[in-house]
Amino acid sequence: AGTGEPSAEEQAALAAEDPLTAVRVLSALRARAFEQGSTELLAWVNQEGSAAQAADQAQLARLEERGERLAGFGVEVLQASAAERDGPGGPPAGAARIHVSAQLSGWQQVRADGTEAAPAGSPVRQDVLLEMVRVEGQWRIAAVLPAAASLDRRGEAER
Repeated sequence: AGTGEPSAEEQAALAAEDPLTAVRVLSALRARAFEQGSTELLAWVNQEGSAAQAADQAQLARLEERGERLAGFGVEVLQASAAERDGPGGPPAGAARIHVSAQLSGWQQVRADGTEAAPAGSPVRQDVLLEMVRVEGQWRIAAVLPAAASLDRRGEAER
């Protein structure tokens, strides 16, 4: 596979029935897209026309305008679990909500010639809720919400 597309193993994970299998691959592909400055790779991560796609493309475009990329950017998924839905039934067919806790590496913003554009950041832990959909038989991210967006009504009553 070229740099603009996932490996056969990664594509198989994106096509798996279980969205939890796809989450780790989607996270890795997104990190690689930012590290390489690859919009082609990003197209494998987010649903076309989604808020997630718009946000990532804008961020990548800003880096590209400055001729920069995120060297050493990596995402390790520490935990992923299906989120409970409010109301009867689960998510519609071909959709899922996944809680993800991830560790983002301390990456460095570098110019095309490899010189540092911004000092390396510290590793950051991130907790989010991913809205995922199947597009042509493969999982994609439709939206990235704060983890708090998934708090169910029972938790509110106890406060």
